[in-house]
Amino acid sequence: MRLLVPALVFGLCSLVGCASGESNVQVVTDAGATDLGSPVDTPSTGVNCGAVTQCGTCTSLGPCGWCAGTNTCVAGSATGPAVGACAGAWSFSPAMCPAPVDAGTPPRDTGTATDTGTVATDAGMAVDAGDPCATNTTCGSCTAESSCGFCRGTGRCQTGTRDAPTVGGACSSGWSWLSTDCSSTDAGTATDAGALADAGDPCASATNCATCTQRSQCGWCPGANRCLTGTGTGPNSGAATCGTWAWYSGQCSGSDGGTSTDAGAATDAGDPCVSATSCSTCTARSQCGWCPGANRCAVGTSSGPSGTVAACGTWAWISSACTATDAGVVNDAGTPSIPGFGNPASFNPADVARACPAGATLRLAVARVYATPRKPSGSPWDGIAGISDFVCPAAADQVRTALRDQLNNQRMGVGTTVDTIVGDAFHGVVASQCGTAIDWFLGRWEGPDMFAQLHNPATATSTVWRTPTENDSWEAPRVGATWPTAYVDIPCSALGATLYGLDVRDHDPIPPDDPVGQIDFRGSEVSPHAICTGWAFHDGVDGLAGVLFTAHVTGGTQNCTGL
Repeated sequence: MRLLVPALVFGLCSLVGCASGESNVQVVTDAGATDLGSPVDTPSTGVNCGAVTQCGTCTSLGPCGWCAGTNTCVAGSATGPAVGACAGAWSFSPAMCPAPVDAGTPPRDTGTATDTGTVATDAGMAVDAGDPCATNTTCGSCTAESSCGFCRGTGRCQTGTRDAPTVGGACSSGWSWLSTDCSSTDAGTATDAGALADAGDPCASATNCATCTQRSQCGWCPGANRCLTGTGTGPNSGAATCGTWAWYSGQCSGSDGGTSTDAGAATDAGDPCVSATSCSTCTARSQCGWCPGANRCAVGTSSGPSGTVAACGTWAWISSACTATDAGVVNDAGTPSIPGFGNPASFNPADVARACPAGATLRLAVARVYATPRKPSGSPWDGIAGISDFVCPAAADQVRTALRDQLNNQRMGVGTTVDTIVGDAFHGVVASQCGTAIDWFLGRWEGPDMFAQLHNPATATSTVWRTPTENDSWEAPRVGATWPTAYVDIPCSALGATLYGLDVRDHDPIPPDDPVGQIDFRGSEVSPHAICTGWAFHDGVDGLAGVLFTAHVTGGTQNCTGL
């Protein structure tokens, strides 16, 4: 992750002039794409602070600050000028600029005596031309706007982030970023004209647990008897009064649209898994896994069913974990043809020995790493939080689950490769979840500066190798590039002997580097079909959508007939 200059830096050379030798940075929008906002990538050239004559513009540039004693714009930081000292007041953000507002710039809410943010003087009215959010007068309408939040303490709608306002001064109490944060007194509940159909909340119109948990981003809060936005671990807000959080329909209680005893019984109309009658069709669905002992599909996670399933047996969460007796074999018409990792207990040892014979070596090389555009916490990997919320509201686990579903419904055609299939599926998922074309998205919004490293074994503190860092990418290495050292050679006779750890991180100038995600794997977990096909895909964790490997056997003769 790079240290960012705010988005206003882009294209400002034409406005304020560039230092000698610097180029004017231009932003070119892809043909046909909708420009959803200013890019936040930091240009490689500097900024000529001295060419700026207004405090508001000066302090919006990031590396520049305003010295009131000399009325000049100079390079510096939050603590003062980079060279020398300022004889008067030092301003490093627009909110710190002295009154009156610089001539020629729009009036802005600086929190000074002329606009204290109280209900009597401002009240969120349209008179505040410096903040596009200020025209909203209720919490419901305010939180429905991108980059806007409502301050109950002042009754005003302000530009901000999930945590606090960034324009118009601080909020002393009651900051609401989602419509579900609004109270009944500020138009965020059923008393609002939008009522349960609040356009700013995709979950509010669900009135019971079963319908709520079928929606992406939504979970049921029985304590409040409401459907709220959140993740698998809980709601984004209101957890204290929520009670037992239900993220899957199988976690609903009998009184709110589901059963709690069987992870989604056949009588539960809100169960997305119950109609799947084979392991392959079951594991192709989001939220679903197969219980071979009970011969049924149940709601759950990669660890097991969410509720109690009598005699479940060996839980199958991905298609490669299905056995020949429960429709998971390769020649089954319902089996996804994207090979991957699974449970080695479900593989025939003779098939493994045919795919990777004794005396030979299996090389697993990282072909591509796919990261989600947002961290598991909901915050962006880089860039400006409020703008990133507007561009991609999808949670990390939502993107990852959608990608798994896409891959499980794909088949390799003649002349195509898994690399192309996975890449196209990933692009389609990000485009659908983030609401914009993937090429436009990847080219204009900050991503993790990704690198990967291998631990052998997974518990080792030192790494075997580390790849070069690839800047601003949710897909690395990019198409046409490779990580030539990112592989591990495993003797076919010892596929299950070592648990390897693949660690993907976002490089920061100041340690520690942010973890994107980690997967642990053994060679024995690669299906015989994947070894013979030459590709293996592993589901991601945390902010990692997945890792695509190439598989290559040397030093022995493979027999892949029927695999």
